[in-house]
Amino acid sequence: MSYLYAGMGIAMMSGIFAMLQIANNLSNLSTINYQTESSYYTNDSVRLFDQLALKEIEIHQNSLNKPTNVCEEILSDIDISGYNLGFLDQSSGRYIESNHERFEGECLIENKNEKHRVIITNIKDVYKYYSCIYDSSYSKCDFE
Repeated sequence: MSYLYAGMGIAMMSGIFAMLQIANNLSNLSTINYQTESSYYTNDSVRLFDQLALKEIEIHQNSLNKPTNVCEEILSDIDISGYNLGFLDQSSGRYIESNHERFEGECLIENKNEKHRVIITNIKDVYKYYSCIYDSSYSKCDFE
């Protein structure tokens, strides 16, 4: 019987020490936020371009005569240097390699200096605007 009480005592002490260890680990956790801030929020020229482009898209969306290439219209209306039409692949007739259905009827605007890429799609006469600042090792957005 004494062995049973000794075993139960050891088990209880082990449980208490385990809870103390867990409490100690929780109290020593760091509250530092390790997430990095997106470079999009620190780049004012990119945000300005997106704001102006979205206003232009809203104008074209509500007009009766929609342009055949909305990217060309946006670039002609917005005067911010460094932005150009993306490269059109003549063999596929597409600006991007993605074949996802959300990118049908797309056009592309790029600023290689800012690493800013904008894809505008026109699906069923509704414009969708995709924008990102890509990493220096890639030349495409994550969502492509």
